Amino acid sequence: MNYIVSNTEQLLHAVEQSEQESDMEIVLEEGIYEIEHPLSPGNGTVLRGVPGKTILKGSKTIPLPEAGEDGICVVSLSNAGITDYGSFGEGPYDDFWEEYDIPKPHMCEFGPGLELFYRDGRLPLSRYPESGYLTITKALGQTPTFYRDEPNGTKEGIFQCDDPSVADWAEEPEPFLIGFWGLDWATQRHSVKSIDKNTGTIEVNPPYHRYGYRYGKRYMNETGGEFYALNLKCALKQPGQWCIDRKQGLLYLIPLEGQREVSVSLCKDLFLLEDREDITIGGLVLCESRECGVKAVSCRGITVEQCEVSHVGAWGILAENSTDCTICDCFVHHTAGGGIGVGGGCRDTLTSSHNLVENCRITEIAYWHKTYLAAIELTGVGCCARRNKIYNVPHFGLLYQGNNHVMEYNEIENACYESNDAGGIYAGRDWTCRGTIIRYNYLHHMPGRNNGGCTGIYFDDAVSSAEVYGNVLVGFYTGAIQLGGGRDYKIHHNTFYHCNVALRIDSRTRDWGEDALYPNLYRHLAEVPYQSEIWAKAYPELASILEQEPGLPLGNEFYQNTLIDCGGNMGGGEGVEQMLSMYDNTMLSPDLGEADAHFKPPYWNRIEVK
Repeated sequence: MNYIVSNTEQLLHAVEQSEQESDMEIVLEEGIYEIEHPLSPGNGTVLRGVPGKTILKGSKTIPLPEAGEDGICVVSLSNAGITDYGSFGEGPYDDFWEEYDIPKPHMCEFGPGLELFYRDGRLPLSRYPESGYLTITKALGQTPTFYRDEPNGTKEGIFQCDDPSVADWAEEPEPFLIGFWGLDWATQRHSVKSIDKNTGTIEVNPPYHRYGYRYGKRYMNETGGEFYALNLKCALKQPGQWCIDRKQGLLYLIPLEGQREVSVSLCKDLFLLEDREDITIGGLVLCESRECGVKAVSCRGITVEQCEVSHVGAWGILAENSTDCTICDCFVHHTAGGGIGVGGGCRDTLTSSHNLVENCRITEIAYWHKTYLAAIELTGVGCCARRNKIYNVPHFGLLYQGNNHVMEYNEIENACYESNDAGGIYAGRDWTCRGTIIRYNYLHHMPGRNNGGCTGIYFDDAVSSAEVYGNVLVGFYTGAIQLGGGRDYKIHHNTFYHCNVALRIDSRTRDWGEDALYPNLYRHLAEVPYQSEIWAKAYPELASILEQEPGLPLGNEFYQNTLIDCGGNMGGGEGVEQMLSMYDNTMLSPDLGEADAHFKPPYWNRIEVK
């Protein structure tokens, strides 16, 4: 049966009917549909709209009162019929860093909560400073912290910064802080316990950040000890800025020129699919929800195509523990969390999920979480990311964990712009993460936070075994590919242009990382039947890993690669060079003039991302 709908009431009725009828097609005419509760269509349902013109908003539009003499509108949420004010998502807490490796939990419920929108754009929470960060000048906790045996501030979140404006925050009802408190790759969000008006001392509410609150001494090129404040009435300066007093149920907003209304996010997930199958969502614009645009849990055969997902409080599109899901021809941007995540299959039997993310564009994600939520995440077994364009994302471009994934023909530009010690394609801390192929990708222009430098493909903290070939990596001055103590890699037929070092390799599990890494490496090993017949046949090197000096980066090969205008083949610690099999690589130093960060070898035209 087909339903043609033109308003929200008709859409809700059709979705409700789809749970009773099989193989229903719901056609949405162009227009705006305001959704207050998640849509959960029945099995076999197809929902299609007019691409770019059928818009589903998880928000409610309310009128604005007249602004006061100070130019601020004061909006009573309860008078507007809104009683759920949401909450700022604090964290991630200590267990995020202690219990979980990579990837981290999706953190969908820890987003910004209620948000405001106008004319298809997110209105910014008041922020101080308006750009950049404040720097901790004194850490006043009682317990010193260390990182790699170096002093690193204090454990307790009690600190000062050299800015007199902090004293004004003491009267604010709900100031909120986001910071790189200790390191450039580990953010945390804090509510504030107290602010001393006289000294400017800030104390945040625990749990405190795992890596402490740092000032002064730095590790390598990282800064750390930096933060900014949100939701300050005293920082309302520009049109479009707002803040919320949840105790009073009031919004404070400086309206834009001519603005007479505002949209307030209400709906959590626009589509929430649980234990569903064979559902297609196509040609829709999904926006302004508190959590995801589409969230599928334990589903099969979900297709999301030709959709634009933006301005959501968590992930754009997320398929967890699901199989045979396809996300294609979608544009995901301006999310508070990650971009597109797919995961499923069975690791015990190495049964593939057959999940696919293809020909999507992802940009400007993770404005709230900052780190560890990627543009595309692949987990479980047998996922594929193909012909995607990823650009301007604060942390990882492609993040994977599990087995037998394929990443091919993707372009990644300006990933990791808010982080260092990170990579455009990244995995970490798991000997069992094997069988993955990374091929024909183009990675370029990743200077990192404060130009600290990032890696193109980063195999971190002893994660092991992938085949890497046919990739083009341009302009990585700290290292294009890094093997952080891992083993059994085959890296061949790649092109490196204008990279200081093509490959960096170390044996961190034998030196500084031994105590930190071994517990989790052994734990992951025990979580899978790595000596079973299925696993031993698929990954024979893993079956005997504990008998082969597991702390050493053995079994790695780097061959038949081409290096153009590069500083060298590799960099590594003492003795590591002898553990790498390196042969038949070609180094060229042609007169190419000034280095072009967007150089593409001629043969790249054959695999250009469209």
